[in-house]
Amino acid sequence: MQALFQITVTGASADRVIDEFLVRPVTDSHVAHKPLFRRIVAGAAGRLAELDATIDPLLGEHWSLKRLDITLLCVLRCAIWELLHASPAAPARVVIAEYLKIARGFAEKGEIKFANALLDRVARSGRVSEFA
Repeated sequence: MQALFQITVTGASADRVIDEFLVRPVTDSHVAHKPLFRRIVAGAAGRLAELDATIDPLLGEHWSLKRLDITLLCVLRCAIWELLHASPAAPARVVIAEYLKIARGFAEKGEIKFANALLDRVARSGRVSEFA
């Protein structure tokens, strides 16, 4: 999420930001999962328009992508990319729980509920078999 935030805010290339994070990780967790980290960041950064097109119709009538906090938007983008494009080895509920844990570090309770509902809708439509 932090790497995608940096890409979004600075316009830097995904490869450059990924390499920076792998050389000087913000936390030890990035080091432990280098291949997954690279896949999520590069995947999400390469599909921003698609991810935003997934998020936009799920926003309320009076909301737009521009009104979302950029940090929360980056969490949603990463989570949705992982739900829809990563290996389904991690159950959708686990993926959602992990991203909500990240969001709790900066978002308010109402934003967490909103993110949970939005990610649940994406997971139910993108991973139908897990919710049948």
